[in-house]
Amino acid sequence: MITKILVTLTVIMTCMWVLSNRANPALREVPNPAIEKRKKHMRIAAFVFMLVMIIAAGTMVYLELESRAG
Repeated sequence: MITKILVTLTVIMTCMWVLSNRANPALREVPNPAIEKRKKHMRIAAFVFMLVMIIAAGTMVYLELESRAG
């Protein structure tokens, strides 16, 4: 019971913290093209990695189910 209360209070405090950070706009920064390009490449690499992991997991599940059926 106490853990539910603590989790609820933590969620409320986190929401308040996020909303208070949105209320204070940060200074406008000029984006560095090299950093933006690196971020884009890292994002693409992360998506490719996730896709490979999903395909590998699906293959493992398929092979496991196939070995149990046959």
